[in-house]
Amino acid sequence: MFNFRQYNLKKLNFPILVVVLSLSIVSLIVVNIVSDQLFIKQLIGLILGIILCAAISIIDYHTICSYAVIFYIISVVSLILVQIPGIGYTKNNATRWVNIFGIKLQPSEMAKVFTIIVMTQFFTIFKDSINEAKTIVIGFVVALVPIILIFIQPDLSSSLVILFFQRKRKKKRKKKKK
Repeated sequence: MFNFRQYNLKKLNFPILVVVLSLSIVSLIVVNIVSDQLFIKQLIGLILGIILCAAISIIDYHTICSYAVIFYIISVVSLILVQIPGIGYTKNNATRWVNIFGIKLQPSEMAKVFTIIVMTQFFTIFKDSINEAKTIVIGFVVALVPIILIFIQPDLSSSLVILFFQRKRKKKRKKKKK
């Protein structure tokens, strides 16, 4: 099912790892000053995040990209679920969260990563026709669906992140064309 690769620790980017872990520790210290209960939640989230990152890092990226359509469907469905009363959770006049078994998740965060994977796979598949208007329009529409669903929440920052990656991808294509 998954294509696991031999992990080479020599290729691990230790400076980035040190910076991320240092910032995480500093944030835990700051959160601990504010609230002990929030500290425990943050610590659990950090530990789960590290485990998830380690697990994903041993899976070959080709395998991850092969599930792009499933990721896209999960993103769109979860973003639609946010809008359904009783499922979507509202805080500070914005409905951005889904309450699953008492855990509040923000699908827009997941949608950002999944949209990047989907667009990467889309442009990989259509690399021979990447500069054709039809391919660009279809790619834009594929990215626009989660952007609109996120914008409705309202979550402007997540919408802008996805648009930024779309724009950056277009600039890279123009540079390659020249």
